[in-house]
Amino acid sequence: MPLTSESSSRWIFRSARTIACGAVLLLLYLPASDMVPIAQWNLHTWGRLRERHRDAPDTGQDRANQALASVLPATGVVGFLNASTGDATRARYFLQYSLAPRLLVPSIDQEFVIEYGVPSATTGLSRDARFALVKEFAQDLRVFRRISR
Repeated sequence: MPLTSESSSRWIFRSARTIACGAVLLLLYLPASDMVPIAQWNLHTWGRLRERHRDAPDTGQDRANQALASVLPATGVVGFLNASTGDATRARYFLQYSLAPRLLVPSIDQEFVIEYGVPSATTGLSRDARFALVKEFAQDLRVFRRISR
């Protein structure tokens, strides 16, 4: 079958499209190639933990935080109060991750508030008449609910 001008132009178009797709894939791969060593290291670490039958770091803390979900609404905004004297930013981030899709905000203006830390004699929601203790999960983790009057 002889090549006609129409079939020749189709062949040229397909070839150009194939080359363009290859160039786009190459351009997409180049920035991602920086991530290959990081991904290899993560797979190596995960494999070593799995060999030793150990959980990944902070998995235990995540499981403990999951227990809070049973007394909180499935979605919505939940308050967070740091009753300790130290910085609770890391604890708040872990709680936010464990309780997603709920949004954790550093405020006591919500219906449910998680209090973190051991409260001093002058701080803490247990001394606030506007809140009732729902459940205490650990010495440093409590859930309170706002009392409507």
